[in-house]
Amino acid sequence: MIFIFSKSEHEPSTEHVIDWLLFQNIEFKRINGSELLSVDSSMLYNDTLSKNDTVWFRRWYNGGEVLKILSDANLESSNLVNIYKHLFSDLNILTNSFFRKFKHCNWLTHPKELAYDKLEVLETAVKCGLDVPNTIVSTSKNNVIAFRNNNDRIITKILSDGPPTLIHQKHFIMSYTKEITDEVLNLLPEKFFPSLFQKLIEKEYEIRTFFLKEKFFSMAIFSQNDRQTELDFRDYNHKKPNRNVPYKLPICIESKLRSLIKHLNLTTGSIDLIKGKDEKYYFLENNPVGQFGMTSHPCNYYLEKEIALYLNNKK
Repeated sequence: MIFIFSKSEHEPSTEHVIDWLLFQNIEFKRINGSELLSVDSSMLYNDTLSKNDTVWFRRWYNGGEVLKILSDANLESSNLVNIYKHLFSDLNILTNSFFRKFKHCNWLTHPKELAYDKLEVLETAVKCGLDVPNTIVSTSKNNVIAFRNNNDRIITKILSDGPPTLIHQKHFIMSYTKEITDEVLNLLPEKFFPSLFQKLIEKEYEIRTFFLKEKFFSMAIFSQNDRQTELDFRDYNHKKPNRNVPYKLPICIESKLRSLIKHLNLTTGSIDLIKGKDEKYYFLENNPVGQFGMTSHPCNYYLEKEIALYLNNKK
């Protein structure tokens, strides 16, 4: 049996893989994280499992389910935060208990693969021989000024993995990589929340690489040709999209990425790189549950089919 752990909303990649499973008459069961709030975990699946069963951990829940429960509680803000933390902690305990039922199964992306933070991944990438932009985490304006003086141009982006997405009047609001210009520096207070800063790499193009075990599917993104997307292709220009083409990484870079994947015990994910104007390949980050449709469709990789076949072969 194939088990797919996902969430019920905004998850097209899950549905596209399921389409291939249905097309090939492959048996599967999908379980969404939100079901833990309405069904006893013992009832979600209580049949005998074997080591031949396969689990694909795609998504689970993001805390919005807990906020819905508290939305009508009319609580003071301080109490709302404390109760949210308590309920979210309870939900995590329930989740871990449920996942333990499947501990002897084959997993494609295990939740423990999400435990690595961005700084640990960058440090491991350096140990594996990959080039990484000069990086600091700071709370001081003076430190940022000194860092920029040493690196000419610098950027800032979120420290955690995966940009926070806000929804306002049915519109998605996301965070992006931004350059720290003189104007931004003038607006900075002397002390601020811990933030990540990196040397701005002058790039020829960006590369998004999806890997499934040790097989790579790469795409070059010519984001530098557009002022809107030159720092971060995720600041999409929907009127004039970036040119995206299939790409083959040099063997030496793939070898170093395999070493990174092995060190972090990863099974699949999406890796972001930059091909610099200095001809170097710079590792930026890895997302174990990154959307792969953006790589699959422009390059005709049919990654949804690749994943479906992989899951079927592992069960």
